[in-house]
Amino acid sequence: MGDKGERTRERILDVSQRLILQKGFSGVAIDEIVYEAEITKGGFFYHFKNRSDLARSLMERYLEDDDRIIKDLRTQSCELVDDPLQRVLAFLKLYADALGQVEEVHPGCLVASFTYESQQFDEVIHEQVRQGAESWKRLFIEHAEPALETHECEVSLDDLGDMLNAILEGGILMSRIEGNNAILHRQIMLFRDYVRRVFHPKAA
Repeated sequence: MGDKGERTRERILDVSQRLILQKGFSGVAIDEIVYEAEITKGGFFYHFKNRSDLARSLMERYLEDDDRIIKDLRTQSCELVDDPLQRVLAFLKLYADALGQVEEVHPGCLVASFTYESQQFDEVIHEQVRQGAESWKRLFIEHAEPALETHECEVSLDDLGDMLNAILEGGILMSRIEGNNAILHRQIMLFRDYVRRVFHPKAA
């Protein structure tokens, strides 16, 4: 696929994601995507075999983008501080700031959107969604594990990872309801404060 073809494919994905986050997967017709992307229907089917193929490609891209963002923030936190626990706290601050500084209200989460309409999708997409949520949790756990060498934690890292996922999804939802990204920022910062409180230095 040439550069022009790749740009067209990305435009289709961009338009589809925006419309799906606004209306839900079942509320968006291929004709609407074709119109908004300014392509022909044949152009759509050149890039995607059907709606399921589009959904799988959207989710794959969405998860790859999220993973890249999280890994970049983890790298930044490691460059800022040496202490493992402080790295976790720095990562959460960077993450909160990155989400809070977006001028527009968070458009929503494709994973949550697809979960709400799970009956619309095949098992391949269900597995993508499950692996996506598990991947975010695992990335947090891997970043926090070194802190256990010098600290004890009142709760399991597994539970903390689940809590972070729940806060992110809930924070996005509430930010959209209230039209205010500051809600999402505050919720992540409250989680950061909770993490600080449940880690205690090991006795010498």
